Amino acid sequence: RMEKKEAKHLTHEETTLILEEAKKQRVPTLYYLLQFLLGSGLRIGEVVALRWDELDLDEGILQVKQSTRRVMEYDSEGKALGTQIITKEPKTKSGRRSIPLPPWCLDEMDRWKTVQAEILLTMGVTDPEFVFTSVIGSQLDTDNARRELDLVLERLKLEGVSFHTFRHTYATRLLEMNVNAKTAQELLGHSNIAMTLDTYSHVMPDLKKD
Repeated sequence: RMEKKEAKHLTHEETTLILEEAKKQRVPTLYYLLQFLLGSGLRIGEVVALRWDELDLDEGILQVKQSTRRVMEYDSEGKALGTQIITKEPKTKSGRRSIPLPPWCLDEMDRWKTVQAEILLTMGVTDPEFVFTSVIGSQLDTDNARRELDLVLERLKLEGVSFHTFRHTYATRLLEMNVNAKTAQELLGHSNIAMTLDTYSHVMPDLKKD
């Protein structure tokens, strides 16, 4: 029987260290991206596909409608031609969902909207379509974002951390705060509740004690 790998999540101290280090980057996109991951629990593909018209900062709710991923292209003989980025609807119905954001995350996103506008204005770009973009206003490339994160983690000598770790951290905080598992499942976009409970079983011993 295959053994399930336990999901890694960040401690409060690790979270603070990473955010403070990310803040030192010349372009602050990564810092705001990480804050958003911690406040929304989205998959990285869902984050880079998110458009400003799907994020209501006044109501504090975002709509997950699409996801972006990089796929390999092949010719008729099966030879790899390279990769391309595609954006399409989530694989399951549960992937399409509404997520309320906590007040602190909304404040960060409000600041990011101003910062992003200032960065893009120097490139002659106004009214960006995507919430997170490159410095020229195009959709953020997840590979480039991962390289930025890896540089931050290298400086901190932290291993085994990825964008998905921030999603696990979001879920862990939900369960630690006694948000019921059904609500956590819907927020995370899991297709069934067993996936939520199995993946985050490391939180359960403390909840059982409580």
